[in-house]
Amino acid sequence: PGSEATGLPGSATLKGNIKTGNTDLIDVGLATTTVYGSDDFQTSLKAAINYGEKSDETYLYNSFEHLRIRYKLTDFITPEAFVQHQFNQFTSIKFRGLVGLGAAFSLWSQDASHLVFGSTIMVEQEVASGESIKFDADKIVSRWSNYLQIDFKTDTNVTFSSTIFVQPQITDVKDIRVLNETGFSVKVRKNISLGSSFKLAYDSRPISESVEKLDTATTIRLTLSY
Repeated sequence: PGSEATGLPGSATLKGNIKTGNTDLIDVGLATTTVYGSDDFQTSLKAAINYGEKSDETYLYNSFEHLRIRYKLTDFITPEAFVQHQFNQFTSIKFRGLVGLGAAFSLWSQDASHLVFGSTIMVEQEVASGESIKFDADKIVSRWSNYLQIDFKTDTNVTFSSTIFVQPQITDVKDIRVLNETGFSVKVRKNISLGSSFKLAYDSRPISESVEKLDTATTIRLTLSY
C-alpha cells in the first residue's frame, strides 16, 4: 500500500573518547536508525552499543535493538507492533526481551512537526546477570506501555524531540517504569548535524537490589544522515 519505498533512509551516530598516559580511558559507542516503507506501511530498526573502560576496568557495557512495524490505517490511527532486546551489564540485565502490539494516535501534525500518543500491551522476560538465558513462563510479565512523542523542526535547521514512556505492570501497577529521551540537533551540513540528548530511566523494582532505581545520561553527538 502507499507509494513505493525509494531506499533505506537512516542515520548513524558514533562517539569516541580514547586517552592514554596518566589516565587510560576508552569510551566508544555506535547508534543507528534505519527506516523502510511507503506512505502507509513502515518498518524501522534502531540499534545501539556502548562500551567504556578505565584503567583496565569496564565501567560501561550495554546494547539495545528495537524493530517496529507500523501500518497507517487513517490520518489519526496507526496500528503498530514491535520486538526488542536489551542488555546492560551494570544494571544486571543479562537479557530483556519483549514484544508488543498497540496503536499510535496522531494528535497534531504540521509540516515536520508532530505530536503522537501511543498505547500498547507488551509482554517481557528478564534474565539477571549470573542466570542462564532460557524461556521461563513464570518470569513473563505484561505491561501497559503508553508514550507521548513530540518532534519539532524550525526553519533554521534546529530539531527538537522528546518522548516519554510510562509502563506499569498490568497485574501490579506499583511495578512501574518511566523512560524519557529529550534532545535537539542543529544541521551544520547537508547530511551532518550536531546535537545533545538527555535520557532518564526509572524502574520502581530493578532486577537486582544492588541496582539504583534512577539512571540519567547526557550525551553530545555528531550524526551522519543517509
